[in-house]
Amino acid sequence: MSRLRFPRLGMRAWLLVLASLGVIPFFLFSAYTVSEIDTARHAAMEVGLQQRTEAAASAANERLKMALGQLNGIATSASAQSRDLKGIYEHARRVLDLNPDAVSIALFAADGRPLFSTSEPFGSRTPPVEDPGDMKRVFSTGRPVVSGALRNPASGRFETALSVPVILQGQPAYALRMNLSAESFNRLLFDQRFPGDWTGVIVDEQGLVLARSRAPDEFIGKKISTTVQEALNQGKRGIFQSSTLDGVRVNTSLTYVSDWGWRVIVGAQVDAFNATFYTPLRNLLLAGLGCAAVAGLGALWLARALTRQIAALAEAPRALQRGEAVPAPRTFVRELHDMHTSLIEVERREQRMNIDLLNATVRHEELADILDNAGVGISLIKDRKVLWANRKMGEIFGYTRSEMENQPTRRFYLNDDDHATLGDASYPALANGLQHTQELRMRHRSGAPLWIRLSGRPLVGAPSEHDSIWILEDINEQRANDQARQRQLAGLRALNELGVLHYDALEDELRAVLRIGVTQFGLDIGIISRISGETYKVVSQVSPPDTLQDGQEFPYADTYCAITLARGEGVLTITHMGNSAYAKHPCYQRFKLEAYIGSPVYVAGRLYGTVNFSAPSPYSREFDGRDEEFMLLLSRWIGAAIERHQAQERVAETDEKLRGLFTMSPVGIALTDMEGHFIEFNESFRRICGYSESELKTIDYWELTPTKYQAAEMQQLESLERTGHYGPYEKEYRRKDGSLASIRLNGVTIKSADGARYIWSLVEDIAEEVQRDAELARHREHLEELVAERTTALSIAKEAAETASRAKSTFLSNMSHEIRTPMNAIIGFSHMLAHSNLSPVQRHRVDRISGAAKHLLGLLNDILDLSRIEAERLTLDTTPGDLASVLHTVDNVLTDKAAEKDLHFELSIAPELDGLLLIFDPLRLQQVLINLIGNGIKFTEHGAVHLSVTIEAQTPADVQVGFKVVDSGIGIAADQLP
Repeated sequence: MSRLRFPRLGMRAWLLVLASLGVIPFFLFSAYTVSEIDTARHAAMEVGLQQRTEAAASAANERLKMALGQLNGIATSASAQSRDLKGIYEHARRVLDLNPDAVSIALFAADGRPLFSTSEPFGSRTPPVEDPGDMKRVFSTGRPVVSGALRNPASGRFETALSVPVILQGQPAYALRMNLSAESFNRLLFDQRFPGDWTGVIVDEQGLVLARSRAPDEFIGKKISTTVQEALNQGKRGIFQSSTLDGVRVNTSLTYVSDWGWRVIVGAQVDAFNATFYTPLRNLLLAGLGCAAVAGLGALWLARALTRQIAALAEAPRALQRGEAVPAPRTFVRELHDMHTSLIEVERREQRMNIDLLNATVRHEELADILDNAGVGISLIKDRKVLWANRKMGEIFGYTRSEMENQPTRRFYLNDDDHATLGDASYPALANGLQHTQELRMRHRSGAPLWIRLSGRPLVGAPSEHDSIWILEDINEQRANDQARQRQLAGLRALNELGVLHYDALEDELRAVLRIGVTQFGLDIGIISRISGETYKVVSQVSPPDTLQDGQEFPYADTYCAITLARGEGVLTITHMGNSAYAKHPCYQRFKLEAYIGSPVYVAGRLYGTVNFSAPSPYSREFDGRDEEFMLLLSRWIGAAIERHQAQERVAETDEKLRGLFTMSPVGIALTDMEGHFIEFNESFRRICGYSESELKTIDYWELTPTKYQAAEMQQLESLERTGHYGPYEKEYRRKDGSLASIRLNGVTIKSADGARYIWSLVEDIAEEVQRDAELARHREHLEELVAERTTALSIAKEAAETASRAKSTFLSNMSHEIRTPMNAIIGFSHMLAHSNLSPVQRHRVDRISGAAKHLLGLLNDILDLSRIEAERLTLDTTPGDLASVLHTVDNVLTDKAAEKDLHFELSIAPELDGLLLIFDPLRLQQVLINLIGNGIKFTEHGAVHLSVTIEAQTPADVQVGFKVVDSGIGIAADQLP
């Protein structure tokens, strides 16, 4: 292969060739660079344009989702589910305060009729919906609907509306509608920080402009340009050219706002794109031509000067050979000057070498001592081996200096991938003489991973990029703190987001908190427990499938919570249960849960249970103070959530009771504002007034009040302002038919959450009371006349009655004595017959005659007693006697009487009474028993009559005997009992 031959040219010619070779490639390279930069700039601008468009669409979607979440919170609230319009209104007002973009929230019935709007007081007339078509879509589909641009007739500003259904019993019953200002979406586009020549637009499904980053007031509500509309119809994607409404040609990016039908369009002016290429290219051409001219002239001048200097330099060797002094060079070329001066300095440099070598040795020893005592690890690497390492580096990795020297660097990395990662990133920088810094996992002598920050740079004059010096910092603790801080921030952020959400069920909120804890600690199981006596009950849990269930119960002593609560109010943390003092605990023996963190839960100041998180494997690190702080925060959050839900249940129960009292109360109840407009009332109040519900809401209190009560009303209002209540006072209401209703009023003032004052009034219909009082007054006057008349008649009747009573008593006394004489004879003869020689049947019959005669004699005595009672001369004749004989007499008298009706008479006497001598009146006792048992036989048709005699109470001196008569007769009606 022949060698390449160059022509023999003069220095001027070669310098011109050299200048041309330098300018032409530079010019070509510059042109190529400008082209590539322009291409990259266009691509970057297109990517940026698409990213800005997607970012704006994402921001619009998030804003709509936030509004949707707030409306869904109202729609699923207890007020909405109970159709409490006032409660829904108050909830909507609170949501409105939390969303600065919302203008108003309105509620509509299924027929499109507006029920209220937060822009008006509750109960005020609400304007109809601006776009009824959207409302029909909400009720027909049961899904949220977002409108296009709407002009508010009151403010003249553009708004957009988001509507969601309120589902009751599986069907849309109401629709909630939130109006969002178009200005908020203009601000959203402004917040994207578009460049000055860019324009961002949000349009609805019909192509109407909802928001615009430039000149929004001029274009909102108008159709987008024809070119953009055609692109939408053709379904174009990526970057395309179009024109804005004001005629500017733009490169356009389009994306959809997911789920809502909106589109975000961002355009950048085409002229701005092209200007970045043509201007640098023109400047480059002019600069290239100028450089070529200057280079040619400069090459000619330089060639002439160099020719003379080289000729002068050629004289220097000859002067040295002759031993003459070398003349001082006069050249502006560094290489020529160096060649000249090197001949002079050779001797001097040789003399200084020994001195420099001695100084370098001293400096190396001092530097080595400084590096060895540095607070960071320092090592010299040659051919990927440790040439030298200081003491700190040995402490970081757990080696001595001698153990590290000459070891391959791969030995100190956690794995080959990490070693290769550092090599791929660092070697190009080191090869170019640049410093490289990187954080990487490395390995301690024990095998534990270490996070190290490495900073390396090449050794000066090193032949390879593998020869370098590295500084190593142990950032394990810093990384751990950063990770713990990130975990804590993530947990707090999740709790903060949880506080915004509304949960109807306590179980859902507790499970959401447990999921946050499981994520925060990286443990598998989260439990909220309730401790009751010796029982541990799982209230809520998050665990792997088939592990735990809500409501499961365990013995309290067999759970880790027993250990937690034994510590008091602190947090119990165990990294490795098997290596702890609790390795023999029943819970560990049964479930083998190694990692555990738990804390007590207090509700309303009283111990409720615990919240804890655990896992079957040991924890990867030690629990720290941040973990304990977060655990305490979770336990307080859970306690507050349980307490809040318990309070809500009590409030709901009380509200339901009060609502029932309000509805069913026979007394009229009404709520009015301070101007007298009726806000709420019950059926009793409406019945008193005679108006329908809708009519009452269109009138006020003063239309029901006759003018004659004006002064009294002013006094009651003064009392209301001074004391907070008024009444009771009586007045009249003018009913719908013009009649007057007599009423009694009582009332108090209340204050709502927004500071508005209202009046609760109790309205009692006293028409009957007034009529009764009038009748009583009339009857009182008439009664006084009758009393005077009848007093005289009563005096006469009293005298006649007393005379008749005396005559009756005399008759009864005489008749009783006349009858007692033959009765005594019958008793005497029967006694004589009883002691004669009679057969058993005859004796039984005689005994029956004797008993009946004695009974009849007792009746006569009763008649005498009646006369004595009337004369107030009846007394008891108590004597010691045998109770059994009296009872057998009663048995003999009543047995046959019961047998006549096919009844069975039974007598039972307590054995303790046998042979017991008692003090009583036998005659009176016999009379009482015969009367009681006789009545029982009289009113019993089937069955039996039973007399039982028992001792009710007994002391050494007294005995209380009880007599009980039981029959199977008709009994006595409850309303006739005394």
